[in-house]
Amino acid sequence: MEQNHLNETRLLLANVPEQSREYLKGEGTYLIQVFREGAEVGRREGRNLVVNTGKNFMAKRLFSNTPAAMNYMQLGKSNGAAASNQTGVQTPLAKTTLSGRQAVGTKTMVGRTAKFEHTWTAGEISVLGLEEAGLFNQMTTNGGIMLARFVYTLVNKTNSDTLKITWTVRVN
Repeated sequence: MEQNHLNETRLLLANVPEQSREYLKGEGTYLIQVFREGAEVGRREGRNLVVNTGKNFMAKRLFSNTPAAMNYMQLGKSNGAAASNQTGVQTPLAKTTLSGRQAVGTKTMVGRTAKFEHTWTAGEISVLGLEEAGLFNQMTTNGGIMLARFVYTLVNKTNSDTLKITWTVRVN
């Protein structure tokens, strides 16, 4: 499947001048905040990796309304480094803990920058050892395209905590 995505991207970019190709890339940042009783008790922020399938997704969307737009986040427990060939969260949370991918709560677009936010409220989930997240275009955990993944220092969310992820992706 990955090879098909790469071949499709090569075909789509075949008519883009060589000097323009080096400027077409995606990059992003993330911000994770944990709140307890209204006060921020934890924060992680950094750069995320736009993976190969995400780059292919961006190229396809230049010419078509498909595939579906990015609209889902998934949390996981792997601290393995993000790599461009990954197509999913490495150790997703068990479905009994959290029902797979969650719809993004807020999406905004300003210029070439897209922002995705989701908040897991107090009482919604209680998870120890969160270390990764992925941004996807489908809710089903066995399908869809992952745009980006990031790995962060361990975060714990208790039943009394609110966890908010703000994910920003910019096309340059």
